[in-house]
Amino acid sequence: MADSIFCFAIFYFLVTWYGKTRLRVSFSLVLQFVAGWLVVELAFFHAIVNGLLIVMAIGDLGDWSLSTFLGVLLCAYNGHHLWQLHQQAMESGTTLNQNLAAGLGENFRDEIIESRRKLLTDPTQIDNSWQRPFSLNRPGIETLRDITYGPNDRNTLDLHRPVGESDQPRPVMLQIHGGAWMIGYGDRQALPLRNKLVAAGWIFVAINYRLAPKQRFPAQLIDSKQALHWIKENIANYGGDPDFVMVTGGSAGGHLSSFLGISANQHTELLQPGFENADTSVQGCMPIYGVYDFCDRHGVREDLPTVDFLEKYIMPESITANRELWDIASPISYAEQEPTPPRPPFMVCHGELDTLAFAEDAHHFVQALQNNDTEPCVYAELETAQHGFEIFYSPRCVATVNALHTFAEWTYSRYLQQQN
Repeated sequence: MADSIFCFAIFYFLVTWYGKTRLRVSFSLVLQFVAGWLVVELAFFHAIVNGLLIVMAIGDLGDWSLSTFLGVLLCAYNGHHLWQLHQQAMESGTTLNQNLAAGLGENFRDEIIESRRKLLTDPTQIDNSWQRPFSLNRPGIETLRDITYGPNDRNTLDLHRPVGESDQPRPVMLQIHGGAWMIGYGDRQALPLRNKLVAAGWIFVAINYRLAPKQRFPAQLIDSKQALHWIKENIANYGGDPDFVMVTGGSAGGHLSSFLGISANQHTELLQPGFENADTSVQGCMPIYGVYDFCDRHGVREDLPTVDFLEKYIMPESITANRELWDIASPISYAEQEPTPPRPPFMVCHGELDTLAFAEDAHHFVQALQNNDTEPCVYAELETAQHGFEIFYSPRCVATVNALHTFAEWTYSRYLQQQN
């Protein structure tokens, strides 16, 4: 028992430290992501485990050794540190509300029409859903699965909408899944955001798209634009408003969703083959921990094999062979230009300690948007957060989803006011 407690204490100390470190070595990045994601986001539960280890040691008090004593001390330290991480996450709603005010104005909530404002959750209040982090299904959602939106085998989508009818068309959110452009399904990501939006009367459309390396860029972006085109042509049949579509996505989906927000109706022969004349604009964009610069023009990922990965698995040609295509694949290249056509409001979310898509990349993207746009751009960086921080319920996930919902309702309210 003594040796076990000591080993567990050392394990928790190392994993918690590893999940919070900024060490950026190529072999370490994925391991840091796992540690930060599953320990830092679930800090409350890991603090309880350390407390239980102390209780077990006290129950065997007569057989203590030096290793037991050291293990108990380390468990106490671990538990205290993990509890601090939990408390920090519980306070993230206040920071997110400040981010919204900085991007939209201090009185942004007053700009949301009353019928939509009453659907919001106080961003400083974290409900108890984090206590069941993997309980992701909610009542009141009607799901229509495997609707075909395009000609390829993964051109399918799931449509989630509130049960019951509405006397007016519903706002629409298009969600693009992540997975390094190579794996993933739309029905397994952004479920907390889906639950929040559908409960507020939105239609939530989660798509699948062709995957690399079998299908190289821009296949993933073509499919995303094809899905948007399908929504505009067909969503009215499902109760949605084809004139109000926002887009979101995480990781590779953050990259693709930012594209839809920033590249509407550009490079149509390359990016909209067969539907070149379709309107692929959106009314708002919420990319989450995305990659915004394949060319790494600001040296964010120097000495890391990111370009090698993209050349090997994602892009059809090397960066030296076709720099223009790599620029086209980088949302920041559009953000650095004058917006033609005008771009929609953005809310960009990123984790401070993300080791798969660095926050510095998001900084440059947001700065370029803010320098060249008249439309608002909210930037929210979540302290100590890793990649994937909103996939399952945690205090930080709840706060982020509430903030994203608030931004979406602000954007929708502005649209409704323009219609009157």
